[in-house]
Amino acid sequence: MLLKNLYLFALAGTASAGSDLDPGAKTPLVKLKKGVRTVITLVDYMVTAEVSDEDAVAAVPVEQGLENSRSTNKRKQKLRRNGNTMITSKIADRWLRKTINVVKWIQKKYTGQTCSKYGNPIVHDMYEVFSPKFFDNYKDTPYAKYIEQLVIEEPNRKAVRGMSESRIEKPLTTLYLNYAKVRLWIDENMSLCYDEDKVKNVKESGSKAAGAERIKKWAQIAEKKFFRLETRLCTNINKKLLVRTTPDDNPYFDNKDCDSDLFKEKRREKMNEEKKREREQKRREKALANEAKKNKKKNKKQ
Repeated sequence: MLLKNLYLFALAGTASAGSDLDPGAKTPLVKLKKGVRTVITLVDYMVTAEVSDEDAVAAVPVEQGLENSRSTNKRKQKLRRNGNTMITSKIADRWLRKTINVVKWIQKKYTGQTCSKYGNPIVHDMYEVFSPKFFDNYKDTPYAKYIEQLVIEEPNRKAVRGMSESRIEKPLTTLYLNYAKVRLWIDENMSLCYDEDKVKNVKESGSKAAGAERIKKWAQIAEKKFFRLETRLCTNINKKLLVRTTPDDNPYFDNKDCDSDLFKEKRREKMNEEKKREREQKRREKALANEAKKNKKKNKKQ
Protein backbone atom coordinates (compact mmCIF):
# COMPACT_ATOMS: atom_id res chain seq x y z
CA MET A 1 0.00 0.00 0.00
CA LEU A 2 2.86 2.33 0.89
CA LEU A 3 4.56 1.60 -2.43
CA LYS A 4 1.35 2.40 -4.32
CA ASN A 5 0.95 5.70 -2.47
CA LEU A 6 4.56 6.63 -3.25
CA TYR A 7 3.91 5.87 -6.91
CA LEU A 8 0.79 8.06 -6.98
CA PHE A 9 2.72 10.80 -5.18
CA ALA A 10 5.44 10.60 -7.83
CA LEU A 11 2.85 10.88 -10.59
CA ALA A 12 1.32 13.87 -8.87
CA GLY A 13 4.76 15.49 -8.90
CA THR A 14 5.14 14.88 -12.62
CA ALA A 15 1.62 16.17 -13.20
CA SER A 16 2.43 19.45 -11.52
CA ALA A 17 5.55 19.70 -13.65
CA GLY A 18 3.40 19.06 -16.72
CA SER A 19 1.05 21.86 -15.74
CA ASP A 20 3.85 24.36 -16.40
CA LEU A 21 4.00 23.32 -20.06
CA ASP A 22 2.62 25.36 -22.91
CA PRO A 23 -1.03 24.20 -23.15
CA GLY A 24 -0.82 24.46 -26.93
CA ALA A 25 2.19 22.13 -27.17
CA LYS A 26 1.73 18.43 -27.84
CA THR A 27 2.88 16.30 -24.94
CA PRO A 28 5.04 13.19 -25.47
CA LEU A 29 2.08 10.85 -24.93
CA VAL A 30 -0.09 12.77 -27.42
CA LYS A 31 2.70 12.37 -29.99
CA LEU A 32 2.97 8.66 -29.20
CA LYS A 33 -0.78 8.17 -29.63
CA LYS A 34 -0.69 10.04 -32.94
CA GLY A 35 1.99 7.64 -34.15
CA VAL A 36 -0.22 4.66 -33.31
CA ARG A 37 -3.25 6.18 -35.03
CA THR A 38 -1.20 6.87 -38.16
CA VAL A 39 -0.06 3.23 -38.35
CA ILE A 40 -3.67 2.00 -37.96
CA THR A 41 -4.92 4.35 -40.69
CA LEU A 42 -2.19 3.34 -43.14
CA VAL A 43 -2.54 -0.40 -42.56
CA ASP A 44 -6.33 -0.14 -42.89
CA TYR A 45 -5.90 1.65 -46.21
CA MET A 46 -3.40 -0.86 -47.61
CA VAL A 47 -5.78 -3.78 -47.05
CA THR A 48 -8.14 -2.32 -49.67
CA ALA A 49 -5.76 -0.38 -51.97
CA GLU A 50 -5.14 -2.22 -55.25
CA VAL A 51 -1.85 -2.27 -57.17
CA SER A 52 -1.38 -3.41 -60.78
CA ASP A 53 0.91 -6.35 -61.61
CA GLU A 54 3.25 -4.08 -63.58
CA ASP A 55 3.71 -1.64 -60.68
CA ALA A 56 4.02 -4.44 -58.12
CA VAL A 57 6.82 -6.15 -60.09
CA ALA A 58 8.63 -2.86 -60.80
CA ALA A 59 8.59 -1.98 -57.09
CA VAL A 60 10.72 -5.01 -56.13
CA PRO A 61 14.51 -4.47 -56.41
CA VAL A 62 16.30 -7.30 -58.27
CA GLU A 63 19.90 -8.19 -59.08
CA GLN A 64 21.27 -7.45 -62.53
CA GLY A 65 20.49 -10.18 -65.02
CA LEU A 66 17.25 -11.23 -63.34
CA GLU A 67 14.99 -8.94 -65.35
CA ASN A 68 14.33 -11.67 -67.94
CA SER A 69 10.76 -12.69 -68.69
CA ARG A 70 10.92 -15.96 -66.76
CA SER A 71 12.07 -14.26 -63.52
CA THR A 72 9.53 -11.47 -64.02
CA ASN A 73 6.72 -14.01 -64.46
CA LYS A 74 7.79 -15.84 -61.30
CA ARG A 75 7.76 -12.62 -59.27
CA LYS A 76 4.40 -11.72 -60.77
CA GLN A 77 2.96 -15.12 -59.75
CA LYS A 78 4.25 -14.69 -56.20
CA LEU A 79 2.78 -11.21 -55.94
CA ARG A 80 -0.57 -12.44 -57.28
CA ARG A 81 -0.93 -15.33 -54.86
CA ASN A 82 -2.61 -13.16 -52.21
CA GLY A 83 -4.77 -11.03 -54.50
CA ASN A 84 -4.17 -7.57 -55.94
CA THR A 85 -4.38 -5.41 -52.81
CA MET A 86 -1.21 -4.03 -51.17
CA ILE A 87 -1.42 -6.40 -48.19
CA THR A 88 -3.76 -9.11 -46.95
CA SER A 89 -5.87 -8.92 -43.79
CA LYS A 90 -3.56 -11.51 -42.26
CA ILE A 91 -0.46 -9.38 -42.83
CA ALA A 92 -2.28 -6.26 -41.58
CA ASP A 93 -3.22 -8.11 -38.40
CA ARG A 94 0.36 -9.27 -37.87
CA TRP A 95 1.88 -5.83 -38.53
CA LEU A 96 -0.47 -4.09 -36.09
CA ARG A 97 -0.05 -6.76 -33.42
CA LYS A 98 3.74 -6.50 -33.50
CA THR A 99 3.76 -2.69 -33.73
CA ILE A 100 1.37 -2.28 -30.80
CA ASN A 101 3.38 -4.79 -28.75
CA VAL A 102 6.44 -2.54 -29.13
CA VAL A 103 4.44 0.64 -28.38
CA LYS A 104 2.89 -1.07 -25.34
CA TRP A 105 6.38 -1.86 -24.03
CA ILE A 106 7.44 1.78 -24.50
CA GLN A 107 4.23 3.11 -22.96
CA LYS A 108 4.48 0.79 -19.94
CA LYS A 109 8.08 1.81 -19.25
CA TYR A 110 7.49 5.55 -19.73
CA THR A 111 4.35 5.75 -17.57
CA GLY A 112 5.53 3.22 -14.98
CA GLN A 113 6.68 3.53 -11.41
CA THR A 114 10.39 3.08 -12.16
CA CYS A 115 10.46 5.93 -14.69
CA SER A 116 8.77 8.33 -12.24
CA LYS A 117 11.00 7.19 -9.39
CA TYR A 118 14.29 7.88 -11.13
CA GLY A 119 13.33 10.49 -13.75
CA ASN A 120 10.91 13.23 -14.74
CA PRO A 121 8.56 11.88 -17.44
CA ILE A 122 5.69 14.06 -18.63
CA VAL A 123 2.72 11.83 -17.81
CA HIS A 124 0.16 14.21 -16.29
CA ASP A 125 -2.22 13.48 -19.18
CA MET A 126 -1.77 9.71 -19.52
CA TYR A 127 -5.28 8.83 -18.30
CA GLU A 128 -6.77 11.34 -20.71
CA VAL A 129 -4.64 10.49 -23.76
CA PHE A 130 -5.03 6.72 -23.46
CA SER A 131 -8.49 6.73 -21.89
CA PRO A 132 -11.22 4.22 -22.89
CA LYS A 133 -12.43 6.90 -25.35
CA PHE A 134 -9.30 6.23 -27.40
CA PHE A 135 -10.28 2.57 -27.66
CA ASP A 136 -13.92 3.39 -28.45
CA ASN A 137 -12.78 4.73 -31.84
CA TYR A 138 -11.54 1.27 -32.77
CA LYS A 139 -13.76 -1.17 -30.86
CA ASP A 140 -15.56 -2.27 -34.05
CA THR A 141 -12.33 -2.86 -36.01
CA PRO A 142 -10.57 -6.22 -36.52
CA TYR A 143 -7.65 -4.88 -34.47
CA ALA A 144 -9.64 -4.00 -31.35
CA LYS A 145 -8.04 -6.74 -29.25
CA TYR A 146 -4.60 -5.21 -29.79
CA ILE A 147 -5.51 -1.53 -29.45
CA GLU A 148 -7.35 -2.21 -26.20
CA GLN A 149 -3.99 -3.08 -24.61
CA LEU A 150 -2.96 0.59 -24.81
CA VAL A 151 -5.85 1.86 -22.66
CA ILE A 152 -4.75 3.28 -19.28
CA GLU A 153 -7.58 3.54 -16.77
CA GLU A 154 -7.45 5.69 -13.67
CA PRO A 155 -6.96 3.67 -10.45
CA ASN A 156 -10.31 4.83 -9.02
CA ARG A 157 -12.26 4.10 -12.21
CA LYS A 158 -12.94 0.77 -13.86
CA ALA A 159 -14.29 0.37 -16.63
CA VAL A 160 -11.77 9.86 -37.77
CA ARG A 161 -8.71 9.49 -38.16
CA GLY A 162 -8.24 11.81 -41.15
CA MET A 163 -5.10 11.97 -43.26
CA SER A 164 -4.09 14.22 -46.14
CA GLU A 165 -4.35 12.84 -49.65
CA SER A 166 -0.63 13.37 -50.29
CA ARG A 167 0.30 11.09 -47.38
CA ILE A 168 -2.17 8.34 -48.27
CA GLU A 169 -0.90 8.26 -51.86
CA LYS A 170 2.30 6.62 -50.59
CA PRO A 171 1.19 4.59 -47.56
CA LEU A 172 4.35 2.48 -47.21
CA THR A 173 6.62 5.52 -47.33
CA THR A 174 4.40 7.29 -44.79
CA LEU A 175 4.38 4.19 -42.55
CA TYR A 176 8.19 4.04 -42.81
CA LEU A 177 8.49 7.73 -41.84
CA ASN A 178 5.99 7.28 -39.01
CA TYR A 179 8.13 4.48 -37.54
CA ALA A 180 11.05 6.92 -37.76
CA LYS A 181 9.04 9.51 -35.81
CA VAL A 182 8.32 6.97 -33.06
CA ARG A 183 12.02 6.16 -32.84
CA LEU A 184 12.69 9.89 -32.58
CA TRP A 185 10.11 9.96 -29.76
CA ILE A 186 12.13 7.25 -28.01
CA ASP A 187 15.35 9.29 -28.31
CA GLU A 188 13.68 12.46 -27.00
CA ASN A 189 11.57 11.04 -24.17
CA MET A 190 12.89 7.75 -22.74
CA SER A 191 15.86 9.67 -21.30
CA LEU A 192 13.38 11.58 -19.10
CA CYS A 193 13.07 8.41 -17.01
CA TYR A 194 16.57 8.93 -15.63
CA ASP A 195 17.52 12.00 -13.61
CA GLU A 196 20.91 12.02 -11.87
CA ASP A 197 19.67 14.15 -8.95
CA LYS A 198 16.67 11.92 -8.26
CA VAL A 199 18.80 8.77 -8.48
CA LYS A 200 21.30 10.35 -6.06
CA ASN A 201 18.50 11.19 -3.60
CA VAL A 202 17.13 7.65 -3.79
CA LYS A 203 20.58 6.21 -3.06
CA GLU A 204 21.09 8.62 -0.15
CA SER A 205 17.81 7.42 1.36
CA GLY A 206 19.32 3.93 1.66
CA SER A 207 18.15 2.29 -1.57
CA LYS A 208 20.60 0.58 -3.94
CA ALA A 209 18.63 1.97 -6.90
CA ALA A 210 19.42 -1.12 -8.94
CA GLY A 211 16.53 -0.39 -11.32
CA ALA A 212 18.05 2.96 -12.27
CA GLU A 213 20.91 1.31 -14.18
CA ARG A 214 18.49 -0.74 -16.25
CA ILE A 215 16.66 2.43 -17.32
CA LYS A 216 19.74 3.56 -19.25
CA LYS A 217 19.23 0.63 -21.63
CA TRP A 218 15.53 1.24 -22.31
CA ALA A 219 16.07 3.49 -25.32
CA GLN A 220 18.51 1.00 -26.84
CA ILE A 221 16.09 -1.91 -26.29
CA ALA A 222 13.19 0.03 -27.82
CA GLU A 223 15.36 0.98 -30.81
CA LYS A 224 16.24 -2.69 -31.38
CA LYS A 225 12.58 -3.64 -31.25
CA PHE A 226 11.80 -1.11 -33.99
CA PHE A 227 14.75 -2.31 -36.07
CA ARG A 228 13.26 -5.80 -35.95
CA LEU A 229 9.89 -4.38 -37.02
CA GLU A 230 11.50 -2.52 -39.90
CA THR A 231 13.54 -5.55 -40.99
CA ARG A 232 10.34 -7.59 -41.09
CA LEU A 233 8.56 -4.90 -43.12
CA CYS A 234 11.46 -4.67 -45.60
CA THR A 235 11.66 -8.48 -45.92
CA ASN A 236 7.93 -8.74 -46.60
CA ILE A 237 8.30 -6.27 -49.46
CA ASN A 238 11.66 -7.13 -51.04
CA LYS A 239 12.19 -10.83 -50.33
CA LYS A 240 8.95 -12.60 -49.50
CA LEU A 241 6.94 -10.51 -52.00
CA LEU A 242 4.00 -10.40 -49.60
CA VAL A 243 3.30 -6.73 -50.31
CA ARG A 244 2.14 -5.17 -53.57
CA THR A 245 3.15 -1.55 -54.01
CA THR A 246 4.16 0.95 -56.68
CA PRO A 247 7.75 1.78 -57.75
CA ASP A 248 7.59 5.18 -56.03
CA ASP A 249 6.28 3.74 -52.76
CA ASN A 250 8.91 1.21 -51.71
CA PRO A 251 11.09 2.96 -49.10
CA TYR A 252 13.47 -0.04 -49.21
CA PHE A 253 13.99 -0.18 -52.98
CA ASP A 254 17.63 0.93 -52.56
CA ASN A 255 18.14 -1.57 -49.75
CA LYS A 256 17.48 -4.84 -51.58
CA ASP A 257 18.96 -7.08 -48.84
CA CYS A 258 17.28 -5.18 -45.97
CA ASP A 259 20.57 -4.19 -44.35
CA SER A 260 19.61 -2.67 -40.99
CA ASP A 261 22.75 -0.50 -41.01
CA LEU A 262 21.22 1.44 -43.90
CA PHE A 263 17.88 2.08 -42.16
CA LYS A 264 19.02 5.20 -40.30
CA GLU A 265 20.83 6.65 -43.30
CA LYS A 266 17.93 6.06 -45.70
CA ARG A 267 15.42 7.21 -43.08
CA ARG A 268 17.19 10.56 -42.75
CA GLU A 269 17.11 11.03 -46.52
CA LYS A 270 13.41 10.13 -46.72
CA MET A 271 12.49 12.43 -43.82
CA ASN A 272 14.30 15.32 -45.48
CA GLU A 273 12.46 14.60 -48.73
CA GLU A 274 9.15 14.44 -46.85
CA LYS A 275 9.79 17.77 -45.11
CA LYS A 276 10.76 19.39 -48.40
CA ARG A 277 7.62 18.03 -50.08
CA GLU A 278 5.41 19.28 -47.22
CA ARG A 279 7.00 22.76 -47.41
CA GLU A 280 6.44 22.90 -51.16
CA GLN A 281 2.84 21.77 -50.70
CA LYS A 282 2.24 24.51 -48.13
CA ARG A 283 3.77 27.11 -50.43
CA ARG A 284 1.52 26.00 -53.29
CA GLU A 285 -1.56 26.10 -51.08
CA LYS A 286 -0.61 29.56 -49.80
CA ALA A 287 -0.03 30.81 -53.35
CA LEU A 288 -3.42 29.48 -54.47
CA ALA A 289 -5.12 31.07 -51.46
CA ASN A 290 -3.48 34.42 -52.19
CA GLU A 291 -4.46 34.18 -55.85
CA ALA A 292 -8.06 33.40 -54.91
CA LYS A 293 -8.05 36.36 -52.52
CA LYS A 294 -6.76 38.71 -55.24
CA ASN A 295 -9.35 37.47 -57.72
CA LYS A 296 -12.09 37.99 -55.16
CA LYS A 297 -11.03 41.63 -54.61
CA LYS A 298 -10.76 42.17 -58.36
CA ASN A 299 -14.28 40.84 -58.93
CA LYS A 300 -15.65 43.13 -56.22
CA LYS A 301 -14.15 46.22 -57.89
CA GLN A 302 -15.73 45.26 -61.19
